[in-house]
Parts: sequence; structure tokens; C-alpha cells
Amino acid sequence: MAQMDAQWEYRTSAAGVETELRIAVSDLIAWPALYATLKEFYAQSFGTRLRIMTEVYGGCWDALVNGRADLVIGAPNEGPAGGGYVTHALGTVEFVFAIAPDHPLAAYDEPLQAIDIMQFRAVSAADSSRHLPARTSGLLNGQDVLTVPDLAAKVIAHQWGLGVGYLPKQIALREAAAGRLVIKSVAEPKPETQFFMAWLSHHQGPALHWLIQRWMQQITWLE
Repeated sequence: MAQMDAQWEYRTSAAGVETELRIAVSDLIAWPALYATLKEFYAQSFGTRLRIMTEVYGGCWDALVNGRADLVIGAPNEGPAGGGYVTHALGTVEFVFAIAPDHPLAAYDEPLQAIDIMQFRAVSAADSSRHLPARTSGLLNGQDVLTVPDLAAKVIAHQWGLGVGYLPKQIALREAAAGRLVIKSVAEPKPETQFFMAWLSHHQGPALHWLIQRWMQQITWLE
């Protein structure tokens, strides 16, 4: 097996093709949007192995600038200072305030005020950064917080009434239509977040180039 791996690495590297690409994907990104392109990628027969990891919030930027990823999809807002990477805007995500139907805030008049929200626990997905400072968003000073691993866990925590907070609009609308969540207007809404694709500027391999060009054309990224 080791001999076969060595032969494969020699063939790909000799042809100038990357032996492996590491891709960090934000938990905001819908997997079908990613996998559809990967199916096309494998049809190109680059011979490049792909390693995909999930990151939360600033974790995508952390993975890129600290060498854990060659390419990131869905990195939010602006990247860290220092350069060394190229970015391409993929779109924006709109957030709405969502709670369980039986949560006490469901009975409050709209728009909800900060003083109303402060009384209840928030649910936050933990930033997966290992080296960069962890980011938070949508939390009020002094508010109790339940921290969960990622967006999927956050949605379920909202459904169980364990806390309140903001969710991507597409997800919240889907859950509200199913009767699992209620969307409430707030006096101080969370602004839209722009998200990016980014890659290391010194990486010029053909497999990475193909993925970048293909994903630059993609329109739908979120659930």
C-alpha cells in the first residue's frame, strides 16, 4: 500500500499536479452546493486527493493563514491582516432572530428590544479558530450563553428552547414553516454578513485553479 501511494504521489507531482488539496468549509455552506462541483472535479481526473474539514466562523481564516487549508469556502467578513492570500466574494447571508414556539420571548411584542432579549440565554456556535482571536456575533454584554460546536447544533438548541439568537434566514424560514421555530423582528437586527472564498497566493497548482474558477461561477451556496 505504501509503495502504491508513493507511485501515485510521484506521478501527480511529476505532472505538476497537486497530490492533495485541503479545503476548509464554513458550517454556513450547504453540502450539496459543494459536492455537486466535486463530482465534476473528479471527472477531470487530476488525481489529486481532497481533504475537507469544517470550520466555524473565523476558523476558516485561521485554517488558511496558519497552513491547515489551501482553500477556504465561506469565510466571513474581512480576513486577518498580513496578506498572503487572495479572496473572492461569494455572496451575503441574512440573519433573523429565531426562537422555539414555546419560548417565553414568543409572547413578547415586536420588535423585540435588547432589554427583552437580555433576560434570556443566547445560543452561540463556537469559533473554531486555534490561533487567531475567536470571534462572536449577535451577543449582548452580560447575556448568558450556551456555546455549541456548530450551526447544526445551534439550530437544534433553538428548537429545544435552550436559548435564543440569530440564524441564517433560509434555515430559519424552513424551520418556521415546519413549526419548529418562530421568527421575531428585533429593534436592532444583525447586519448581513459577506462570505468569501480564499486561497494562498503562492499556490498555483492546476487542480486548485480548476476549483477556484468553477466556484467563482457558482451562485447558490446556502441551504
